[in-house]
Amino acid sequence: MALSATVPGQAATTIELHTHPSLASTATVAGCCEVSLVRLGPDKTAEGPDPGDYRASLRVRRP
Repeated sequence: MALSATVPGQAATTIELHTHPSLASTATVAGCCEVSLVRLGPDKTAEGPDPGDYRASLRVRRP
């Protein structure tokens, strides 16, 4: 997945996080915040999963 993150006083940064173990699931944004992809799965509605829509769980921390 790709996302754009903004730290106050910095330009927006685009990062990619992956679920495959050989690719990065964690990235550092503007040298101050570590963003990790915890889970990526189908988004669910009252009718069930919606094909093509996904829901991500992220963890953000300052190292």
